[in-house]
Amino acid sequence: MTEPMTKELLHMLVSRWFYQDRGPKDWQKSRPTDHIVCGDLTRISVQAGSYSYCDPRENNADEYTEMEVALSQGYEGPLLKYADDLGICAYVPTEEIVKAINHHGGYRNSVFPGAKGFKLWN
Repeated sequence: MTEPMTKELLHMLVSRWFYQDRGPKDWQKSRPTDHIVCGDLTRISVQAGSYSYCDPRENNADEYTEMEVALSQGYEGPLLKYADDLGICAYVPTEEIVKAINHHGGYRNSVFPGAKGFKLWN
């Protein structure tokens, strides 16, 4: 079952770990968020926070206008134009990420970054 990606859903997926069972100062720590799995099973990593290529470059912002994306090996799609040689896309407009996820069939689910099947470019 998939659903259309929206800016609000994307922000919630990227930000939700800030609210999960953490102490008062733990929200300042940064860790990768779960990978987004699209309807066609494309996986992308979308990150935002003080250690990511995003705007604003801070943890738990009310809204991110740009986010960092890591593409899996063999990715083909609209985000390629932002990728460097390692498949990292810096400061990608949020609207473009939403369009790309919908291009790949919408949002299916999220998986832990160590899940089998996601390999970044070499």
